[in-house]
Amino acid sequence: MTSPVHTYSTGQTLTSLMIGMTIAMFIIAVAGRVYLQSKRTFIARAALSSVNENGRFALQELRRTLSMAGMGIDAREAGNRASSAIAPVGRSGTVEGAGLKSDAIAVRYRRGTTCSRYIDRKNTDAPATINLLIRDNQLKCRLDTGRSQPLVSGIKMMKILYGFDDTNDGYANRYLTAKEIEKIAITASQSTAWQRIVSFHVGLLVFSSNYSLPVEMRAKTDTLLQLPGLEYTVLAGDKYLYKVFSTTIYLRNLNTVLQAQ
Repeated sequence: MTSPVHTYSTGQTLTSLMIGMTIAMFIIAVAGRVYLQSKRTFIARAALSSVNENGRFALQELRRTLSMAGMGIDAREAGNRASSAIAPVGRSGTVEGAGLKSDAIAVRYRRGTTCSRYIDRKNTDAPATINLLIRDNQLKCRLDTGRSQPLVSGIKMMKILYGFDDTNDGYANRYLTAKEIEKIAITASQSTAWQRIVSFHVGLLVFSSNYSLPVEMRAKTDTLLQLPGLEYTVLAGDKYLYKVFSTTIYLRNLNTVLQAQ
C-alpha cells in the first residue's frame, strides 16, 4: 500500500511582502509628485491667463471710453472747466494718486459707449462725465454722480501721463502728470491747458487676484515694474503674479484742436 502524497501551499515570505510594499510606495510617491507638479503648472498657467485676459480687457475698456473724450462738445464749452473734454483735477474729476495710490481720470462727451451702455445726449444737455478709477482691485466706471460699477477685476493700480501739445499741431510734445497740467492751467498764460491734451499714456498693474502662485514659483528677489511715472516694487516671495500693461490713447474727438487750426 502506497503512502498518501501530501501537497503544501507556499505563502508569501516577509521579504517578498516588503519588496512589494516598497514598489507600491515608490509608485504612489511618483504619482503624487506628478500630480503636484501638474497642479502647480495648472495654477501658474491659470494665473498667467487670468492676468493677460484682465489686462487686455481693461485696456480695451479704457481705450473705448477715453478715445471718445470731447465727442459732441464744441469749442465754447471746451473752454469751460465745468464742461471741458477732460475734467480737470478736482474732487469729482481727474485725480493724481500720491505715492503708490492709483490715478483716476474723468472725461466728458455726449455720444458714445460708456460704463457698458450707450449714451446720446442733446446738445442742449450737459455732456456726460465718465470717471474711470481703481477701487477694491477693480477697474470701475462711474457715469455722472451715479454709483461706480466694476468693469475688470485684478487691477492693482492705474497711472496716467497726459500728452501735452505745446505747438497746437495736434501732437504731444511732452507727457506730464495731472498735477503738472493743473499747475500750467492755473497760470494766466495757459488757462486752456486741459484743452491742449491730445493723448493719454496709460499703465495698468494687473495681478492674479484669484490665483496664488505655488511657493516654488514665487520670485526669490524683489522685482521692479515700470509704470508711467512710477516704479513699483514687487517684494520677493509675493504670492501673486504681476504684469504691467500700457498703451497710448489718442483723442480723436477734440474739436477745439481741429477748430484752432
